[in-house]
Amino acid sequence: MQVGIAGYHGSGKTTVFNCLTGAEAATGYGGGREANRGVIKVPDERIDALSVIYKPKKTTHANISFVDLPGPADGGDGSGSGIDAHTAGELRKMDALVHVVRGYGEEHGMAPHGGKVDPAQNLSDFDAELGLLDVMVVDGRIERLKREGKKTRELEVLSELHGKMEDGEKPARLLELDDQTRSVLSGFELLSLKPQLVLLSLPDETDAAEADQLDQQLRALAMPRGIEVMSLRPNIEQEIGQLPPEDQATFLEDLGLSETARARFIRSCYAMLDLISFVTVGEDEVRAWTIKKGTVALKAAGKIHSDLERGFIRAETVAYDDFIALGKMSKARDAGKLRLEGKDYVVQDGDIINVRFNV
Repeated sequence: MQVGIAGYHGSGKTTVFNCLTGAEAATGYGGGREANRGVIKVPDERIDALSVIYKPKKTTHANISFVDLPGPADGGDGSGSGIDAHTAGELRKMDALVHVVRGYGEEHGMAPHGGKVDPAQNLSDFDAELGLLDVMVVDGRIERLKREGKKTRELEVLSELHGKMEDGEKPARLLELDDQTRSVLSGFELLSLKPQLVLLSLPDETDAAEADQLDQQLRALAMPRGIEVMSLRPNIEQEIGQLPPEDQATFLEDLGLSETARARFIRSCYAMLDLISFVTVGEDEVRAWTIKKGTVALKAAGKIHSDLERGFIRAETVAYDDFIALGKMSKARDAGKLRLEGKDYVVQDGDIINVRFNV
């Protein structure tokens, strides 16, 4: 899974990137124009617990790739200068977008060009730019199909979409699209169709009441647009994330938090993308596999290896909580908790699965 971190210059997106990945990428206006990239493993106590039981040669957590992309300059009034073609191309490769908006201004020496900081305006402007870029892509394809004289289903779908998007004012994520339409659109990687999280970047000294007020203001604007919201104090939370786990709880409690920034962010991304994890176990490896919620056993087997999907017979399945309560697979079988499921079984989060197959 690739998550693109985007936003206007000075929004604090590279600081957020560093907080989440533990990297030390240059921040501020001297931070360069190249994308920063990092991969982190997804914290999962279930994988850790199963590794203690099985003592495998290898433990593999799921992972997320973060890409911190150079953003358009903010003219101070929230107007923005536009997302360039290279950055737009990079954004289209992402599975989800995180738009960082800053909740601090001139008093923190961070308002570009002496401009006013307005998180809500930044959210509106950036989302509108994504929609406009999509309309331009759709326009270009429609014109090409018309020149070729092709009256196809694709032309029909794109023409209808163009009208509904109202020149970019209505993002594609808000439209009611059937499966056939989504199939036609899949190759275009529309930016306003991608899941989006707005991340409010706050200074260290922001108290809980102020942070909650800003958060609620953004949510009121974001929710009707189909956008999730999360707030973060990246500098201090990065420092907390570098502490030993046993020392983190006290500092997090002082901030009114129960989890680290990384854990909260990953949970938000999984929810936004409708993802869950299932697990395979053994002496060689304990491993988490990430799939879409609603994935059936046959397709989950293919996630492990194409041979398992091709020769699928049954999936031996036990819920994580049932296995932990019993402690051994043999006890789970004796208790009737280890089930044989067919190809249409919908995999649940935390399922421990062994695929029976024959190729």
